[in-house]
Amino acid sequence: MLNIEHYKNSWFFKEINLSKWEILFSEWDLDQNLYIIESWEVFVLKETKDKSDFKILSVLWDEEVFWEASFVSPFDIKMATIKANKDTKLLKIDVLKDLDLFFQKFPNETIDLYKYIISLSNKRLLNANNHILSVYEMNKEIIWLTDLNEKSFFVLIQKFNKLINTDYILYFEKNSIVDGYFTLKYDTRFPWKMLDDVFEIKKEEEIFDLLFLKQDDYVIQKINVLNNYYWFFLLGKGINFTDSELKIIDTISTLLAWVINQKNILKEIKSEEDLGEYEEDIL
Repeated sequence: MLNIEHYKNSWFFKEINLSKWEILFSEWDLDQNLYIIESWEVFVLKETKDKSDFKILSVLWDEEVFWEASFVSPFDIKMATIKANKDTKLLKIDVLKDLDLFFQKFPNETIDLYKYIISLSNKRLLNANNHILSVYEMNKEIIWLTDLNEKSFFVLIQKFNKLINTDYILYFEKNSIVDGYFTLKYDTRFPWKMLDDVFEIKKEEEIFDLLFLKQDDYVIQKINVLNNYYWFFLLGKGINFTDSELKIIDTISTLLAWVINQKNILKEIKSEEDLGEYEEDIL
């Protein structure tokens, strides 16, 4: 744990306030500061290829340190955008101008900061490894599928549930014909799990009253398959999902989108074959 108050009260660390959605710095900016989040959170964003939007690389919370690379290369161009998700307080130190002076006056606190950064780096590497391992496990399950149907797809959702260690997952399919209607196909809260319950959902928040969900215990992951949204509701474990878990959810959802797409294609082919056999019987 960092002694935030000590850094805050020192002359060398400056406190800054970011309003909600305010950008601290953008991609390609030059910034030679190291930052500590005093309270709330920021998004680390990366521009899309066409520069029309951003994707979230990670979310940083209280006591996170970022742009520690400025210790080594203070003149480096920033390769991401930092934007406040809420009204956020930060501490910053100019690495070129003030870090040596801070070390001379507070050597122990500077060493503590270095140790803390090393610990954070190790944690981030571990999270990255967990991400790779989880994606590998899901890929392996998909490759081993011998028959792609509803049942085998739900086996993948069970695997998904174990990898993220959620309390439960609810899987919805959007009705492709009638707007605003969704079918709850799978719910790990029930012993039988496989369902076929239809709900009218005009607004996302309506789902909570329909299914008695707490709005502060969930992550909704939407994936687009053939221009239709398929919703995964992943209910938390009494605490917020970690950044690593959110990345795993996003990646595995992309893999499952491919499975859904292939499953639907096979279902359409089967329906056409059955229709053909029915027409032959009539003739």
